[in-house]
Amino acid sequence: MSKAKKSIGVQINETKNATGQAISEVVISGNSIGSVKEQDGKFIIETTNGETYKVANFDEGIQELIKAFHLHH
Repeated sequence: MSKAKKSIGVQINETKNATGQAISEVVISGNSIGSVKEQDGKFIIETTNGETYKVANFDEGIQELIKAFHLHH
């Protein structure tokens, strides 16, 4: 028997770092799971444990952060 699907609330908070670069912080259930930023036309994701990855676009970055969150929780 399969598990019932649950809906989760994902928030994306737009902030800027000290140099004025836009950063999108991804939050699930009040816990930050990482951030996505654009750098030189590419997107970089950073998890809360400090790992960074390059992704093709913003949506892929969000998906990868959510996937990593569900894998470890």
